[in-house]
Amino acid sequence: MELFGFSVRVSLFIALFFPGDAVLRNCICNNMVCKAAFKFSSNFQTAKHLCHDMRGQLMAVPSKAASNHLRDLLGDLHGDFWVGLRLPDGQCTNVTSPLKGYMWTSDLHTTEFSNWRSDETVCSSRCVAVSTDLKWTEKLCQHQSEGFLCENVPEDDCSSFTLETPVYSIVYHHPMGCLSGNCEHLCHVENDESFRCSCFPDYVINKQDQYKCDDNRCTSERCIAKCDRNSCMCDKGYILDVVNAEMHCEDLNECEHGYYCDRDHYCFNSLGSYECSCRNGFTLVGEDKCVETKSDESFTKSDESFNQATNDIFPMPSLNYTTAPVSAGAPGTVIGVAVFVLVGTVAVIFFVRYWKQKMSVPNTSLTSNGDCMQVNVVKL
Repeated sequence: MELFGFSVRVSLFIALFFPGDAVLRNCICNNMVCKAAFKFSSNFQTAKHLCHDMRGQLMAVPSKAASNHLRDLLGDLHGDFWVGLRLPDGQCTNVTSPLKGYMWTSDLHTTEFSNWRSDETVCSSRCVAVSTDLKWTEKLCQHQSEGFLCENVPEDDCSSFTLETPVYSIVYHHPMGCLSGNCEHLCHVENDESFRCSCFPDYVINKQDQYKCDDNRCTSERCIAKCDRNSCMCDKGYILDVVNAEMHCEDLNECEHGYYCDRDHYCFNSLGSYECSCRNGFTLVGEDKCVETKSDESFTKSDESFNQATNDIFPMPSLNYTTAPVSAGAPGTVIGVAVFVLVGTVAVIFFVRYWKQKMSVPNTSLTSNGDCMQVNVVKL
């Protein structure tokens, strides 16, 4: 804006701490790694990504002792906190199994400990949260919990999670419409000296209040599409849909189609994405192929080649991979073979000499003529 002949530039500084103003509440460390409790309203997938961004993972509770440690970690916190336990898409819970068919997001395949709040059977994508009573609650993965628990977080990361502070600069011009406009994010002066409000990336103008901005990051199964004058777009993993004459983005459930992951194994749908996991005894090759793991297998993942056109797995030769078994015999075996060859050679030589001698002997015949005997010799 221009005041008294001067051009004034106003800089808007927005301090961003942990995404969504998440607060690290408790951190318990041992041997340079920590378990951390965060107070931050999020769905399961967001919580999982945030733990990963901190070089950790959602916490597993494999034993009674680990469950008791939760009490110290949660302290006086209230609400539900995500842990790394989820049910594969397309499966129902099995109440006769300790984990009821759920799987840990960490390397743990199964555990015998559980502490369920309810024994009801569910058949939709669910994830698990715990609270201060240490009970495990099954929730829809896209729903919000009050926080989440991470483990294997480096100790030096437990002190601060401050992100870089971006700076947004806005130039205001005469008249002072923008200064009096109370735009929540950005303000723009039009040619007719009126003004309009706009929002930061991933936010949209509120329909009821044109000065306010709504979070448009797809944190649910459906959100408003990002449109310009010519087209609308959705984030990866979402598809365009028309709802009440308005363009929306709806999460694509890859697990429902059955061809993103091997059918006989596990598929986990998440907002805008999916993950494949294999049953015990199988190894994940690439992102979606499960191959049986054999104890005498002489090749590893890095020795395998995946043909995407035919969905076949081809073992590639490696230093310890041979096409036929080869073994070294004992010294006695080698000597025996040598003697056998020698004797055979000598026998062949004698047979050849015998045959030559036989072929060189004259063929004789006797004829009698009275008192005389005539010998006829025929040279062969």
